[in-house]
This record gives sequence, C-alpha cells and structure tokens, in this order.
Amino acid sequence: MPDANREDALTITVTRDGHVCFRTQQVMLNGVPNQIRQALKEGARPTVFVHADTRAKYGDVAAVIDQVRQAGIQHVGIITSQRQPLPR
Repeated sequence: MPDANREDALTITVTRDGHVCFRTQQVMLNGVPNQIRQALKEGARPTVFVHADTRAKYGDVAAVIDQVRQAGIQHVGIITSQRQPLPR
C-alpha cells in the first residue's frame, strides 16, 4: 500500500497493549472519529491505514475500525508486521 507511506496519510497504530495512536499522537479510542474528521477538513485523503502490531488483540483492532467507520470512512487498509520465525 504505497499511499500508506505518504506524509499526509491518515494512519492509526494499534499496539500490542491496546494503545491507539493517530498519526504520531496517542489518542483515546473514542477520539478517533473527531481526529479523522479534522484531518479531512484539512485536506487529507479519505482513506485510513491501520497499522496493527502482530500481537495486538483482534478486539482492539476491530474497535478501531469501528471508530474509523463512525467517522464516515469507507476505505480502510490494514497493515500488519510479519512475524519473525522462531529460532531453532
């Protein structure tokens, strides 16, 4: 997803301990829709990229996507890190 690397991309990160960051700032989950709406007013593209830690809980990621949908975003890309193989 090459657009995910754009400087102005709408990115949300979900960490393994459930923290949510919009772009570079940690936010409360229920604040995500307002952050997105504000970014759209400033000219951001209406696509959100969710970076999910490989150990993030499915429920945490699903909750973030729900908040993104509440902001009216229909295009959501999910980006995960590939797990590293266990040493033998």
